[in-house]
Amino acid sequence: MRARTGELRREVIEGYVTEVVDGDTFVLDVDRHARWNSRSYDDVERVRLQNVSAPELSTSVGRAALARLRARIQGRRVRVEIHARDRYGWLIGIARLA
Repeated sequence: MRARTGELRREVIEGYVTEVVDGDTFVLDVDRHARWNSRSYDDVERVRLQNVSAPELSTSVGRAALARLRARIQGRRVRVEIHARDRYGWLIGIARLA
């Protein structure tokens, strides 16, 4: 489906963050889908933040990235604009607090 501007409208899901896995990945308990979504989504989806590459958790910087993302979104409601699925089946998208 196309947005008013003529661009493709991205699929969108919303829910609560139940776990922050690392500095660029979290688990979303999905409870709302945009009415224009053409795909179905699981009740729980793992989401990687698009254009974010956090350091590995084995480094102090990686642990700091995890702590920062956890403090920002853990237990909060987010809206994810989906851009793709990676080779593991995880969603890749842009997340915003809802």
